[in-house]
Amino acid sequence: MRWSPDGNLLAKQVLMPLSVAIWEENDGEFVCVSTLSVHESEVKSASWRSASGMFIATCSRDKTVAIWEVMPQNEFDCLSILAGHSRDVKMVQWHPTVDILFSCSYDNAIKVWTEDDGDWCCDQTIDVDDRSSLYLFSIRMYMEHPFEMEKRTFAPFDSHYLGLSYSAKVICQELFPSHSCFSSSGHTSTVWALSFNASGEKMVSCSDDLTINIWTADAEKLYVGEEYVPWTLLCSLSGHHDRTIFSVNWSRSGIICTGAADNSICLFVECEDDSNDGPTYRLLLKKAKAHDMDANAVQWSHGETSRLASASDDGTIKIWELGPTVRVQ
Repeated sequence: MRWSPDGNLLAKQVLMPLSVAIWEENDGEFVCVSTLSVHESEVKSASWRSASGMFIATCSRDKTVAIWEVMPQNEFDCLSILAGHSRDVKMVQWHPTVDILFSCSYDNAIKVWTEDDGDWCCDQTIDVDDRSSLYLFSIRMYMEHPFEMEKRTFAPFDSHYLGLSYSAKVICQELFPSHSCFSSSGHTSTVWALSFNASGEKMVSCSDDLTINIWTADAEKLYVGEEYVPWTLLCSLSGHHDRTIFSVNWSRSGIICTGAADNSICLFVECEDDSNDGPTYRLLLKKAKAHDMDANAVQWSHGETSRLASASDDGTIKIWELGPTVRVQ
């Protein structure tokens, strides 16, 4: 379930019918004021657009993402149904500051959706073979280095061929071996959840492959919004959970929390020492037996930055407070 940014509405998935119920407080009681029904299977997640709250996105086992506009009198208009994932979509999440929507799925991928004159399209698929970021990168490299690129291909530039073929990656790697485009490697199994840091230039994702990936985008270009800015892998954390990592959440104070099927909760922070390879992250704290069964949801409080909630298949919700003896920095 998700609160709207103004705190007036609550969106909650409903199994039967296959929909999202919108609740509003009225004289101390919550009343269902609208039902969003467009999906053909169970709805897995809902997310309000953080900046304005005027849009809400939903996703489903039917492999689609739906975008709704919030209308007067608690009416909701379905603007678009996005079909791009090949398997169940587990989660949708709006970027905290710009109008970009992210979805993650059983197909091992994260998709990045943007709007252009009312039409929503997928600008990047972040997976093991991230062809879309390579496509954008290779076009930009041709514009900057046309002679070198044509000399390698022995033919006039073909953006479709160069952007999508394996040989294009070889050519670009030879010419620009240190570019971050080639460090981008997605998850190898189901991507369960993602979250953003407070400023929105970093994203963290968690997966059935037991890794926690941290991604980054060029913040200056991202906020200007003149062109799409691809997300690339900053670093990958592994060895901290030994079963599926179901949930991840990034606090406003910079602490990443994960919950997993090994019943544990882990906290991570950015390392203080600067590295030539970019920022790195370390394990701050691990609660090995946080629950008696899977810890399948974690969420930092929006008010108290040190307060954390976790939910489990053991039927409990626990509220945690980060103790004063824990050294974050």
